[in-house]
Amino acid sequence: MPNAAVITIASDDVDARPDPVGAPIRQLLELFSDALSEVRFPDLDAEILGAAVTDVEEGAEDVTRLEAELSAAKAALEERHDALLAKAQRGLAYARIFADGQADLLSQVEAVTLPNKRAAKAAVAAAVAEPPKRRGRKAAVAAESLFVASDSTPPTAVDVGRADAGDGTNKSATKSADKNADKNADDDSSVDADSEDMRAAQ
Repeated sequence: MPNAAVITIASDDVDARPDPVGAPIRQLLELFSDALSEVRFPDLDAEILGAAVTDVEEGAEDVTRLEAELSAAKAALEERHDALLAKAQRGLAYARIFADGQADLLSQVEAVTLPNKRAAKAAVAAAVAEPPKRRGRKAAVAAESLFVASDSTPPTAVDVGRADAGDGTNKSATKSADKNADKNADDDSSVDADSEDMRAAQ
């Protein structure tokens, strides 16, 4: 009877474990195994889907087994470390007795501070803990970055207005310069004509 009770408890533990496959996939597998049992898709049917479910179940069993082995290994490690700490404490006590009356040696012995059992257990747990996972950066790319360089800023309405105003000013200045140049050219032509007339009169 006690053995039966133990078996019942173990069975309850197994049933309480989360299903690695999930209810929706099992529902789909049941559908393929019943109503769609005669249907054959190019790369999927009841047999293929069932094999994939079995593969996941076996993988979950491996994880459960390895986690149990890891827990047992951690417990054994704690026991070994407890034994090590007890030996270290005994050794430190012997060293204090031996160093009594030797100031230099006693100062070295007193410099050794052993952790208590709780601190030692925490150190062991930290040593065998999984390292933190590095999270990858999520590249947030704006839609306009596909067409605009990342170091450029799209022009605003104010910038466009300033650019247009600048172009108008430049155009006015260019026209004024052209007029002045034409006027100077006409004046030079008049001076040249007067000089020719004076030479002819002489």
